[in-house]
This record gives sequence, structure tokens and C-alpha cells, in this order.
Amino acid sequence: MIASDEITKRIFILGVTSFAVLPRQFIDHNYLSIGGDLARSFRQLLLILLGLNLLRLCFAVKGRNVYQENFSDALGIAEVVGLNFLCFLAPHILQQWLCTRINIGGGGRPGRNSIIPLYMSTIISIVGVVLSRMVHPNLWCLKKVANLCSGPVILHTLKQYNSVTHIGGQQPGRGSITSQSLVLIEVWYFMTQFLCAIGYGMNTNSAEDEYSQWDHFLKAFRGASFVSNWTRIYAHASFINQLDELYLAH
Repeated sequence: MIASDEITKRIFILGVTSFAVLPRQFIDHNYLSIGGDLARSFRQLLLILLGLNLLRLCFAVKGRNVYQENFSDALGIAEVVGLNFLCFLAPHILQQWLCTRINIGGGGRPGRNSIIPLYMSTIISIVGVVLSRMVHPNLWCLKKVANLCSGPVILHTLKQYNSVTHIGGQQPGRGSITSQSLVLIEVWYFMTQFLCAIGYGMNTNSAEDEYSQWDHFLKAFRGASFVSNWTRIYAHASFINQLDELYLAH
């Protein structure tokens, strides 16, 4: 039997995916295609990740055997890497535009500075899952540490973008409202994933009726991971769809 909280999570994910994929640009004639131009790759990968997540739901049952658990873990690693890669797509589009105007670093090649964080995210996720199964369950915290790898690159790219697009005025380099919102989401995401890692790393694994106030805080930290993951995707979807609209309008 699938728990109610797992079903609730999928309802939220379906809502985020619909928000990202269903809005049509003027070049899209119907709802039968994925749509978009710059946002097309984002939408395609998001739909693939939705499929992986729904497949994991099939294994989110009590009493599953070790093979089902291992397959679910493998899908979880693929989802973590995919979500991080998904959030690199908008910065990659920005870097393609920025490299014609400023030195973006990384040899001037868009996306080059995203390669190492993506590899790190993959390796740390795999190590975290394996060690949590073979050594101690608290080492699941490494899987949350893996989520921290993408944030610095994204924030750096947004800072460069804001410095170029908002040069004058009383607050140069501040950026548009949309860009500022994405920066805030990235900072919030980094903080919540860091707290989630602490929540898993310091988990006492005691019964809930024996929890202290600190244990309740740790549980709350662990629970925040899912919301921050998909709220981040929501923000990136909004940002890349607006970039798409601006690109098509000009």
C-alpha cells in the first residue's frame, strides 16, 4: 500500500510540471506538443524526470524486497542528478548570451563551469546511498549534500547576468524582479538542503513519542527537502519560460 504522503508529493510534482510545460508561446499551435523554443529542452527533461518519479512511486510500498529498494535508490540518484542538470539549463542559456558581451570564465565556453558540480553531485549521491545502506542510515545526509553542488554556479551566472542587464540606475546590478526572485530561491534552496543534511546526519533514529524538541527540528529539516527541490524547479520553469517569451518576441 502506498502511503498518503507519497501520493501528496506526486500531486505537487504534477502541479509543478503542468505549470512548466502547459503554457503556450505564440509559435505553439496546440497542446499536443511539448512547446517552447529555448525552454523545449527544459520541458522535455522535466517530463522524463516526472516519469522517473512516478516509477519510483510504484516501489514506495511497505515490505518491498531488497531488489526493489536498490532499484528505487538507483532511480533516486538519477532523479537528483537530473534535477540538478535541469537547473543548469537556464544559466547555460544566459551564458550563451553573456559570452558575446563579457568574459564569463571557464575559457569562455557556456556550461563548462557546470561540468564539475554535476559530476560531484552524481558521485556524492551514489556514495551517500551506498554508505547509508551498508554502513549507517544517517549517511543518507550525503545525498542532500550532493544537492548543494549546483547552487554556487547558478548564483554566479545570475550575478553576471544582472550586472550586464542592469548597469545604470540607483541600484546597478540588482537585476529584474524575476532574476532577483530566482536568486532568493537559490539561496533558500541551499539553506534548506544544508539543514536537511544536518537533519539526516544528526538523526537519533528514536521513536517519535520519545522525541525531544531538537528531534522535531531535525525531522522538520528532513521534511523541507522535497518542498525546496520542487519549488526550485517551479522558479526555474517560470524564469526559463519568460526568457523564451522575450527571445521569441525579439
